[in-house]
Amino acid sequence: MPKELSILVLCPVVSRGGGERLLRNLIPAISRHPDSVMVHLLGPQGEVARCFKGVDIISGGKLKLTELQSNSFKEWLKTEGRVWGIRGTGRLKRHIYNLFYGDYDRQRIRKQLRYLSRDCDLIYNFWPHHCFWPFPDFGKPVVCTFQDTTAFDFPEIMGIRRTKEELEKARIWLQNSDQIVAPSAFVKENLIRIFGKFCESAVIINHAISPDLPEKRNLKPKGSLAKHAPSRYIMLFTN
Repeated sequence: MPKELSILVLCPVVSRGGGERLLRNLIPAISRHPDSVMVHLLGPQGEVARCFKGVDIISGGKLKLTELQSNSFKEWLKTEGRVWGIRGTGRLKRHIYNLFYGDYDRQRIRKQLRYLSRDCDLIYNFWPHHCFWPFPDFGKPVVCTFQDTTAFDFPEIMGIRRTKEELEKARIWLQNSDQIVAPSAFVKENLIRIFGKFCESAVIINHAISPDLPEKRNLKPKGSLAKHAPSRYIMLFTN
């Protein structure tokens, strides 16, 4: 393995909120690491540009952002939710996508992933959740960060059928990755409980990304809050 790494980062889904914030902080930080020679982020059409809009990326030209081009109608078919609130239309959308576009789309994406990974040393899947991209078994080491397991413990969130589908997709990524990364001991324990002992090798890398810009981190609390808050504190918004 070369000392200086060229990394292809896959982000099949840009999750609004915390996932998006982590992405736009973590990826430029990886590109600024002295041992990374190039970081190439690949994400869905329209989402990568939106996520990094207004972000000052100082990476010495070592960061490349690419959007995977797709048909807007096909993307709509893959989205969650019913049509006009009518029951059963969410399943109908997925059925139409799988029937007319699924296999073709997966083969098209696989070809693009193979082409884009030809010069990289490492493939890193930042967000394998709800991932319809095929596993990149191209002879390159694959690292996968599994961010959250909540949906597997509460199948009512997605429904039994969809939860089972997501479990099988996640199992493919976890079993075939050369290294699994978990953001906390809690998530690692859940991975072992849900998927099995092979997840015991997961490495824990805690997420500690500030939700704001560096110049705003020293702002003092105002009003009544200032009377009760300690001089140094962290506000954590989570589920």
